[in-house]
Amino acid sequence: VDVLVERHEALRTTLEVDADSGRVVRQHSCPVCATRVFHEPQSSPDIIVVRPGTLEPDAAEASRVARACAAQGVLVLTCGMWGNVLRLLPPLVIGDDLLDDALDVLETALVAGTTSGLQP
Repeated sequence: VDVLVERHEALRTTLEVDADSGRVVRQHSCPVCATRVFHEPQSSPDIIVVRPGTLEPDAAEASRVARACAAQGVLVLTCGMWGNVLRLLPPLVIGDDLLDDALDVLETALVAGTTSGLQP
């Protein structure tokens, strides 16, 4: 979790908001367009929720990102009520170099969607 948060420290804005549950959620957004990139729920501090696409649920974009990652050997699952959430399940013993490689693949897949008009 900390690796992803620290990796793009200068490329995001962070806002803490109260969720409907009453807990605090830390949202990390693009500083240019304010689109939420990922968030950290207080109820699950070891989880980062990544929702690719727009502010609306976009299952097709999440699926496209998961397929792009799989093509590069990185397992990313889609989940969530609308199938628009990416779930990363790295081993607890993963090395920093391998984790950096996997995050590079994920980043490339996410950026490809923003440069191609979010086409699945």
